Amino acid sequence: MDTAERSNPLLEVPYYQAARFKNKTAAGTVYNVVQDLIYQDVDCDLSAYRVKLGNSWHVVVIGEKPSDSLHVQIEAQLTNGVLVSLGEDALLYLQDRRAEATQLGSWVEAHYTEEGE
Repeated sequence: MDTAERSNPLLEVPYYQAARFKNKTAAGTVYNVVQDLIYQDVDCDLSAYRVKLGNSWHVVVIGEKPSDSLHVQIEAQLTNGVLVSLGEDALLYLQDRRAEATQLGSWVEAHYTEEGE
């Protein structure tokens, strides 16, 4: 591994999936199902987020690659929206949030509201 690979945090997370949704409610519905799938699979090391990026709501799953069956289940849920690739800034932000949360424990749940809601 060269210096560039070691210094690039994007290479530290080999797995993520993301989808854009038409509104907060649609994203929340899928987020809740994905969160349950992750919680029920004790062998996975994944985090799920419902976030507003720009003007669109997204569900993002990030972490270690899950079993094929869990991957398929997550992807099936995310296809209720439009599968997307995240920009580097968004991916780095979520990786940082994940790193902070995993220091707190194996299951951390936090909810944040948008200003004005």
